[in-house]
Amino acid sequence: MEKKESLELNIERLLTIWGLIVVVWSVLRANFPPPLWFSEFIAKPLVFIGPVLWFVSRHEKTGSLLSHIGFPKKDVLKEFGLSLLLLFFVVLMGFLSLFLSKELKFGGFAVFNFAKLGSILSLAFASSISEEILGRGFLFNYLYKYTKSFVMSLFVSSALFFILYLPNALTMGISGYDLFINLLLNFSLSFITATAFFLRKNIFAPIAIHASILLWFDLFLGGM
Repeated sequence: MEKKESLELNIERLLTIWGLIVVVWSVLRANFPPPLWFSEFIAKPLVFIGPVLWFVSRHEKTGSLLSHIGFPKKDVLKEFGLSLLLLFFVVLMGFLSLFLSKELKFGGFAVFNFAKLGSILSLAFASSISEEILGRGFLFNYLYKYTKSFVMSLFVSSALFFILYLPNALTMGISGYDLFINLLLNFSLSFITATAFFLRKNIFAPIAIHASILLWFDLFLGGM
């Protein structure tokens, strides 16, 4: 009985932090929509990561804060290198698929606008780090820690992150089929990155996958 009460209390604390983040982020997006650079570099780290670090510092008495949100304790260079390879592979596959379908046309180096490349890379990684720390390093990681159920943690964390993403999707100016596809892709991405987190036991792979998807869309479908 005591164990069940402890489990319920832990999940209640986790959902309280998540609920706070949802409320703050929803109000911010609905009433004070920030420019993209402010959203990714300032607002998301403060709103998404700040409460998570507070939660971890309050309830974890041993180990570093970063290790409790999915950053590896050992083999850091190995995991980082594997994640970079994964990122390059996904981006390369996107590049090749569009090149073979003749959607990309080479004109020297004009296929890319190098003036914008740095900002796209930095925005993609900033967004991926904040969202994966919250979605996988916090929600999925702690749900699995408390319940020991991969399937339940996968579905619940993906659903919770989906709810958090709704304010952003609804303020993007898209509707109908495009909105449905956008939401479906977000939910699918949560499944993929949570599975990667579970298999690799760290957050590097989810960040790499998330960033590669953003880069794929921005570089190849966004007209770079």
